[in-house]
Amino acid sequence: MQRARHAPGEGLAPALGVVPGDPLGTIGRRAVSSLEAQMKGDKHYYVESFDTVEVTSFRLDQSPFADRYVTDETVFGVYCDRLYPLRLTDNEDPVTLYWKLRRDVLLYDVPEKPLEIVGPDAARLLDRVLACRVETLPVGRCRYGIACREDGTVLMDGVVMRLSGDRFWYVKANGEFESWLGANATGL
Repeated sequence: MQRARHAPGEGLAPALGVVPGDPLGTIGRRAVSSLEAQMKGDKHYYVESFDTVEVTSFRLDQSPFADRYVTDETVFGVYCDRLYPLRLTDNEDPVTLYWKLRRDVLLYDVPEKPLEIVGPDAARLLDRVLACRVETLPVGRCRYGIACREDGTVLMDGVVMRLSGDRFWYVKANGEFESWLGANATGL
């Protein structure tokens, strides 16, 4: 079984675990350990702070790289409708991994999925909704792009990549963005 965790009150989509071969989506619940059991020496694991819910993966995607690292000990969270690893093994030390990331190299399978925007007006559309200039972005390069509402408040953030003259990927945070693009495409 693969497990995932969620914080109470994070909406109707709690962190989910995959139950292989469970087409009906049976839901089970594991008892939450006491606070003392959540502590491992001087380390506190975020993933052990919340309930575990078992369900089928029918409505969730998994990374195309998951078969390279998933074990029975892998604990998942849910982000952008995709399972992502919170912890790979029961004895994983998040402090060690943090310092590896800061001082060396750490490969992490992020849950974000790119949204592809293609067409002769793709750059103009992205210039309408992102605070960065997309029209001047060279092919093969990327920029941080914040999407703002008409009143200037932030709707979404992500990275926009120019794959060719009229083809872009926007790797965005969790949330609805496609309808915003559609609404802003009017008149192009």
